[in-house]
Amino acid sequence: MDTEKSYIIIGAGNVAKSLCANLHEKGYRLSKVISTSESSQKLANIYQASSSTSVKDIPEDIDFLILSVKDDALKLLVSQIKNTKIPVFHTSGSVPAEVFEGHFSHYGVLYPLQTFSDEIVSMNRVPMIIEANDDLTFGKLSKIAHDISDQVYPMNSEKRRWIHLAAVYACNFTNHMQTIAGDILTTHDISPEIIKPLLEETFRKAIEGEPRQNQTGPARRGDLAILESHTQMLKNHKEYQEIYSLISKHILKTYLMNNK
Repeated sequence: MDTEKSYIIIGAGNVAKSLCANLHEKGYRLSKVISTSESSQKLANIYQASSSTSVKDIPEDIDFLILSVKDDALKLLVSQIKNTKIPVFHTSGSVPAEVFEGHFSHYGVLYPLQTFSDEIVSMNRVPMIIEANDDLTFGKLSKIAHDISDQVYPMNSEKRRWIHLAAVYACNFTNHMQTIAGDILTTHDISPEIIKPLLEETFRKAIEGEPRQNQTGPARRGDLAILESHTQMLKNHKEYQEIYSLISKHILKTYLMNNK
C-alpha cells in the first residue's frame, strides 16, 4: 500500500461517506473504517478496506487519520487514541483544533462547508476550511484539501465557529422552515409540491443576489393586518405561531430601521 496516500477514518456517517468517495477519486487509499455503527462494514467494503470497532486498532504505517464523528464525542475519542504521532484531522465546524492539544503532535481541521445527507456529495466546489498546528501538518492538510476541492480557505477555529453558526441559519433553519411549510400544507390537504417553484426562485435569488435586497412578504411591507391574520390562523399551532411572530418582528425591525 502507498503509505503516502493511505488513511484511516473514524466514523461512518454522511460526512465520512462523502469524504471517502472524494478521496478515493483522487487516489487516496482507505485502509480502515473504525466505527460502532452498522454503516462501518458497508463503507469499508466499498473501498476494500478493513473494519473495526476499536480505536486501539490503529497501525502506524498510515499517512493520516480523520475523525468524522459527532462534536460531543470528539474530546473523549481523542483521549482514547494511542498512536499520537500520526497526523490527525477532525471535520467539525465548531470544535477547536485545540481538542487535540496534549494528545497529538500533528493535528488540524478539515471542515467541508456543506450539508450532507445519505447521497454522496462531490466536493470539488465545496469550501474546505482548514487549520493546522504546524507548517508541516498544514502542508499535508492543504494538499489533501486542494486535491478534493477548488475552494480551500485557511482559517482559525474562531472564524470557523462563526462560519458554522452562519451555516446553521442559512441551511439548517431554512430547511426546517420548509418542513413547517410542508406540514401546514399537508395538514390542510394541499400538496407541498405547490411551493416548489417558489423555493426554486427564492434560492436562485439568494445565490445570485443579495438576500437583504430580495426580502419580500407582509413583514417586509409592514402589512400588520396580514401578520395578525396569519398569527390567528396558527392559534392551534403554538410553536409555529411563536416562530412566525419572532421572525416577522425581526424583519419588521430590520426594515423599519433601514427606512428611517
